[in-house]
Amino acid sequence: MSTHDLREALETHAQFDDTAALARLGSVKHRVRVVRRRRRATLAGAAAAVVLAGSGLAVLLPGGLEVAPASRTFGDLTAPKTIGHLGYTFAFDRMEEGSQSAEVQLRTGDVPVLVTWAEAGDGQIEIERTLAGEDVRYTAPAGDFANNEILPAGFQGKFAVHGEGAVALAVYELTSSPDGAGSSGILFRSTIGTSDLVNGTTGAPGMSEISVQGAFQPAKGWARVSFSPACESAVAGAQFQVIVRDAVVLSGECRGREFDAGVPSNYSAAGALPLIGEGDAVMRLIGKDADLQDATQPALKDPKAILGLGIYVTREPSDEVLGQQLERLIEHDGHTWRLLASTDGPAGGLPLEMEIPSDDVVPVVIGNTGDIDQVVKLDLRLNGRQLNGVYVSGGQFSTTGDPITGESGSQLVLRLTASGRVQGTMGLAVYERVD
Repeated sequence: MSTHDLREALETHAQFDDTAALARLGSVKHRVRVVRRRRRATLAGAAAAVVLAGSGLAVLLPGGLEVAPASRTFGDLTAPKTIGHLGYTFAFDRMEEGSQSAEVQLRTGDVPVLVTWAEAGDGQIEIERTLAGEDVRYTAPAGDFANNEILPAGFQGKFAVHGEGAVALAVYELTSSPDGAGSSGILFRSTIGTSDLVNGTTGAPGMSEISVQGAFQPAKGWARVSFSPACESAVAGAQFQVIVRDAVVLSGECRGREFDAGVPSNYSAAGALPLIGEGDAVMRLIGKDADLQDATQPALKDPKAILGLGIYVTREPSDEVLGQQLERLIEHDGHTWRLLASTDGPAGGLPLEMEIPSDDVVPVVIGNTGDIDQVVKLDLRLNGRQLNGVYVSGGQFSTTGDPITGESGSQLVLRLTASGRVQGTMGLAVYERVD
């Protein structure tokens, strides 16, 4: 749920079915950050410097002493009072500044917090996050409070930024959440893009198996069923399975505490959908050495593990590229995006090009090179200026690039090429930001 490269590289979620079967075959995803700079210059007057968690009020202590509220100003920039993120709202709490470094010590408690940053220069900055003695560092665009990372409930540690000039960190607290289902800090949102929640369940700590009712009525003969699993606080190496009618349809390794259950993983785009009906979907905790595809694996007992499962249905295909239905809306980088244009080519039909008007957009590359050793490259030129490209390893894939920001009237040219001759087919889609 963050904007940084490390998490995106490790936890990229495809927005499309790679096949109409139950599993993705040979899906390889890799993202290269497109530097995003969005200057929001604001007047830095005295009135702008007096705020308290977005309220603009000072605090009166016993005895009539007045404590000045935290300032949101940093140079000629002003951190926003609130930041929206996929239906969640975070309100400003405090800011830390430094000449080349800024640091905050955080204990998030029962709710997540959002951290955003800014730097006086135009270069990259280094993000440092320390949790449970593990120090993680990565680089990010300097930004002007446009990029952020959300730290889940239960986080305790240090968050710092380092730059060549003055830097600032702003901390925001969660004030409201979207509608949804779940408990124990796991939320399955009622709507994700064009997918609607059918049902969502969270088990009590220590439950090694939960069951979710998944009945629904497909509309017009087309729908797609998706699952959003959550597996938290389990022992190291623990895994999970989602089982429907004695078959494993989704599996993976349990991760740490998550801020949001997230975008569901696609299961099928078939027509009549005899997939769930009135039956149940079972989610089971299993050991680290268990066979993920064996539905008869014994459940793992873990008194602290928390399992959650949401079932979603999508009934609105919008476009088709290489036989894959593209959703009208997707979620990416903390925002909602609407399909703007798409194209595909015949087998071996590279280079593939597209030219579109650009404001805030994200590119999507899908296809199958027929050779996993090939490298596919998406070149991007905005108003004739070369941008950082998107590289994808060969084989079958669906990869979403980073947001590209242009001024009104900008033109973006996308050109898809590959190393060597491609036997398979390729497609391009572009989504525009709508929130």
